[in-house]
Amino acid sequence: MRFVAVLLGIVAALAGAVVSAITIGETGAIVVFLLLVGTSVLAAVAGSRAFLTRFLAAAGVLVVGSIAFVAWQAALIMGAFSTTDGTAAPADPAALASAQVAIASALVMPGPFTLFLEDREIEAVIQEGLSDDSPIERVAVATVEGSDGESGSLHMVVHFKSGSVTADVIATVEVADGSAEVILERMSMGLVTVPASLRDEFSGSLDDLNAVLGGDGAFVERVTVGDGVVVVEGYRP
Repeated sequence: MRFVAVLLGIVAALAGAVVSAITIGETGAIVVFLLLVGTSVLAAVAGSRAFLTRFLAAAGVLVVGSIAFVAWQAALIMGAFSTTDGTAAPADPAALASAQVAIASALVMPGPFTLFLEDREIEAVIQEGLSDDSPIERVAVATVEGSDGESGSLHMVVHFKSGSVTADVIATVEVADGSAEVILERMSMGLVTVPASLRDEFSGSLDDLNAVLGGDGAFVERVTVGDGVVVVEGYRP
């Protein structure tokens, strides 16, 4: 029984580590794995027969529960990204028109420019770029000001056509070699971090926004994400 306790404890530790990795990250997964392995060894070495019986039952429940949780979350995520039936919600006409005017006004002449885009205008730009074969129905955006003089971040709530789940996204804007790009820092669905391959798929939905933040071919010097607004500064050749 003691050997079985160690063996099942290792399996439970692996199962717990997998769940921890997709919810709280790699560091948490390592801690959970070591804690459970240590507990199983301690139980096998010093535990009474009654304690070993309870430990085996608890480890079995953990393994089964972990498998069920991972399968459930995987089904939700894959269902959200694979459902493309229907059309994306239309961009708000007033917000889209306002964004187009702001872009045209800022970039109409060669020389330095400053472009201001509000949350609703950013939403409209993203929404206008969503294709009907995308799994995404709409994206809500809120810009959050940074601290200590640092640029802030874009907080997005992604609504899928499947209607079963939403994704929370935190992104920043990076400027390099005169161009700007939205970088996804985190994308999660409920407690689970979305895999990198699916995050990359969502990144493709931001192509229109990247084009706008990139100044439509202009040289971008700085992008500042503030409270409710994104400011793009640069110059147009």
